[in-house]
Amino acid sequence: MIQTIYKGTDLVFNIKLEDKDGIPFRVRNTSEFILRLYTTNPAEFIECSFKSGDLTGIVEEDRIDKAVINSSDLDKLQSGLIYYSYSFKSPNAMFNDAYYDEVVKGQTNYYLK
Repeated sequence: MIQTIYKGTDLVFNIKLEDKDGIPFRVRNTSEFILRLYTTNPAEFIECSFKSGDLTGIVEEDRIDKAVINSSDLDKLQSGLIYYSYSFKSPNAMFNDAYYDEVVKGQTNYYLK
């Protein structure tokens, strides 16, 4: 079910990550994690990340990580369904660059109005 979010509102939602076998993992289990949220134009986005050990726009709780989007950032997006794109890299010696990289795209259950 789609939930309407109004501009001027903060948004907090769970980040649920799973590996290719369906085993859940946390943002800090990656070397780098970048989450981008957008509506009508993917070039206009809000970014939450874990880079070089620093969390930006992400809060860790006991059992789950959460994306925290300030209303001032959300106000910059056009009205519409909120889509996401996230990428992460994890150390893995099987690959030439020594990292396993993955990009996932989809839509949230939020409509920004």
